[in-house]
Amino acid sequence: MKKMLSIATLLAVSMSTVQAVDFIKNQYYIGGGVAVENGWSYYGSGLALLINGGKPIVKLGPGTIGAEVEVSYTAVAATYDYEGYDSDLKVLSLGLFATYKYDINKDLYIRPRIGPMFTSYSYSGYSAYHYGYSRGHVAAGIGIGYNITESMNLFSDFTISTADYRRISVGLQFKFN
Repeated sequence: MKKMLSIATLLAVSMSTVQAVDFIKNQYYIGGGVAVENGWSYYGSGLALLINGGKPIVKLGPGTIGAEVEVSYTAVAATYDYEGYDSDLKVLSLGLFATYKYDINKDLYIRPRIGPMFTSYSYSGYSAYHYGYSRGHVAAGIGIGYNITESMNLFSDFTISTADYRRISVGLQFKFN
């Protein structure tokens, strides 16, 4: 009975809080960029292309809570070369992030994010082998952005995950209603 009462109280408080916030309707963004990937033992850095898109959901304090999806694929593979043995590593990743865009002023913002990331790793080398594996993990990051115009901004993100995956990305995002 105590659990039911606690859950009902928590639900009532949550609903009253949700009614007090300002939901954002009909705003979206989509963007793209490049990223330097690193973090795998023995491998150098690779270069990836990425596409992201999201939606601001609710205005909260000086910032906005939102949701973002990001897909990236290695364009220039990370390489490993040791005593004649060389291998290439390519990564396909899908991240689903909760974000908080904190406005520093009307043009500059910071944006922490956290969420699950799913990656598919593909290794290949000169010895005619090719294998890969997939895994899910938690990723978090911090980004900074600058509004170039009302509908376009420049962004940069640093993302790290529990799978020893690190990425620094830069690109453009376009906002629309």
